[in-house]
Amino acid sequence: MGEVLIVMGLNILDKLIEYAIIDIFEDTKLKILGFPYKCKFVKRREQDSFYIKDAVLNFTMMTQKNKIVHFEFKKEYFYNDIYKFLVYSSFLIYENKYDYELVLVYPHRSRKIVKNMAFTSLRFFYTDVYLDCFNGDKILMRLSAKASKKKKFTDEEYLILSLTPYMYSKREKITLILEGLRVANDLNTKKKHSIIIIILVLAECFLDESDMYKIKKEVKMYKIGKMIFEEGIKSASSDVEREISGKMIQKGKN
Repeated sequence: MGEVLIVMGLNILDKLIEYAIIDIFEDTKLKILGFPYKCKFVKRREQDSFYIKDAVLNFTMMTQKNKIVHFEFKKEYFYNDIYKFLVYSSFLIYENKYDYELVLVYPHRSRKIVKNMAFTSLRFFYTDVYLDCFNGDKILMRLSAKASKKKKFTDEEYLILSLTPYMYSKREKITLILEGLRVANDLNTKKKHSIIIIILVLAECFLDESDMYKIKKEVKMYKIGKMIFEEGIKSASSDVEREISGKMIQKGKN
């Protein structure tokens, strides 16, 4: 990852991202991603298996009807990556014996994308989602007003807030991201740490080094930023373990 997150070390970063995905995406209606139903987290894609160009965030979930849905958040569209997803999906189908669907999430509309392809007896379908069709400025204004009145967000609103870096804005992208981080940090919920983590991960594909430095300065003022940047990797590791252990243990029992 980039400068903002690399100081944590890979293992801590993986734990934080996995917890954030479970916290924000699991048991939430994913309407913004084209799915009106709730999913359960299965796993993140193994990064060492194959290289995906411009991969930002990825994870696999299962619907209530036992359908596997693999999400890939990507900065750009690359046709050759689709073949790699096909290989990955064949492994998932072989392992789990369930129906499979891939969802590719982009910040803006790409050129025409092939919707399906066949490989031996396996036919591979996927959906492309473009988040720039959502007005990030208006969404942040509405969520900020709701937060200032101390009103509780819905689970879907937590999810929408975490995706603001991918949304359309008339302003500079860093302005939208910084405002999203501030709204998240002011929320009276444990989910705010997860929202901040996802915003940081997605923001990395848009910002240059100087803007990422501004983000780092902003996040250091938050509780989770202090834990990551000022108390060191060892302290951060133990704090992260304490914060996520309960939910991860419950997930293991399930």
